[in-house]
Amino acid sequence: LFRKENIPATFVGHPLLDVVKVEGKLKRSDFNAEEVIAYLPGSRKNEIMLLLGDMIKSFELRKKYMDTLGLIALHDEEAERFVQYNFTIPDGMKIVTGMTYEVLNVADAGVITSGTATLESAIIGLPMVVVYRLSTISYIIARLLASVKNVSLVNIISGRQVVPELVQRFTPEDIASKLDYVIKNREEIKSAYRNLREKLGEKGVYRRVALEILDRV
Repeated sequence: LFRKENIPATFVGHPLLDVVKVEGKLKRSDFNAEEVIAYLPGSRKNEIMLLLGDMIKSFELRKKYMDTLGLIALHDEEAERFVQYNFTIPDGMKIVTGMTYEVLNVADAGVITSGTATLESAIIGLPMVVVYRLSTISYIIARLLASVKNVSLVNIISGRQVVPELVQRFTPEDIASKLDYVIKNREEIKSAYRNLREKLGEKGVYRRVALEILDRV
């Protein structure tokens, strides 16, 4: 696009490479469960209201046949208070606030709301199911304005569906089924992530940005 308009441009890499932590304070051995599943319901209250209920129900379905621990990763204490007021958290699920990267690092798989978190999860190497839901009117408007095959950054940048996406009309059973799929196919997904990370560039993005600016002024 920039070349077409004769605008000088240099790709320096994706800044998330310098931000995402690939290890943290939490350790897998801290949790006495066969598997740990990360649930990221989003940062906005409307996202949480539209998605977390089905995430919880899908966890309860999986819990029936697996020794599963669910970690709900929330951005801040305000979000935590909102969740505690509006939802009943079942046994086997815990809320973890302000430690999203740590949760992604210890989890075996995740159910992730579409957004930056999907790319962060891929950089860390977490197999995931991507979910997204809008209000009915917002969804209708979005469909009228844009027609895209994929909604997650992981699939868009990869140019194909690396991880399954559930958009607008889906059930807890759908989430549970797709989660089972990504766990069974985790090695294939992680291999695709490695190709994705190559497209994102290398660490040191901010330094390269500064050097490019200095070179052009």
